[in-house]
Amino acid sequence: MPDIQPQYNLRRVLKPFSTFATVFQGQSVAGIGIFLTPDGVFHDPLAGRPGYAPNLVAGLPVPLGARIVLWLPKVFWIDESVPQTPVFYAYQYAVSWRLRSHADHSQQSKIPFHIPRQIAGVAETVITPGDRFVIPAGENAVVYNSADPASIAAAADQDLRAELLRVSGVSVKPSIAPDGTIAVEQQGVLPASSTFPSRHYPAWSVHELAAEGDELVLQVGRGFVTGTENWDFTANTGADRLFSDFFGSGLGASYPDLGAYAIVGVST
Repeated sequence: MPDIQPQYNLRRVLKPFSTFATVFQGQSVAGIGIFLTPDGVFHDPLAGRPGYAPNLVAGLPVPLGARIVLWLPKVFWIDESVPQTPVFYAYQYAVSWRLRSHADHSQQSKIPFHIPRQIAGVAETVITPGDRFVIPAGENAVVYNSADPASIAAAADQDLRAELLRVSGVSVKPSIAPDGTIAVEQQGVLPASSTFPSRHYPAWSVHELAAEGDELVLQVGRGFVTGTENWDFTANTGADRLFSDFFGSGLGASYPDLGAYAIVGVST
């Protein structure tokens, strides 16, 4: 048998910081998203140092050009404006990228970098005023193809649009083992609860993309209908209670291994 050469690193868990349900409770979903950071550690290792914002969010270091496999949780928010007929909606995941400098690389455990030197940027004057080094961020985008131009002389328009990944749909159905009991495809990741009646079947959707920066930053958000305009993690009744059950401690216990997963490949 030939040697197997590993092409991907070990899985990393991306999740909110531990007190997210308290901090985000009642905040507008239209203006506020939730960052999912490595192991739920919110702050970048350099946050608060001279030239770095004290609230600089942590990203996941990735080799530019490498393949990344994202496992995104199939968790839904709920509209219960009509009693006895709840409507489930999918959350939206936004991927963005950051570039880091050689100075960041020197201070932060050899983080990848593609900015050759540390550059003094625009000073912050509102949120914890002070000097700031340049750390640019860019949204993952897709090319949207417009209709074919009617004129043979016209150029084709292609719009570059920010991409949201909406995780929805179920393809695997429950099944039965030879002894007549329920067949188990997935185990040990969700508790026995009416919240997760299909806990034995895939709880994630898988998506692959190429790294387009030195760090991946993942955020989750959602839309809303009347009565669900704010984040609400209230047990048993809140529109976002399933999110709290999965990512936090809504079921009375916290499961540190539950979150989005990122498996980063080698740069080619």
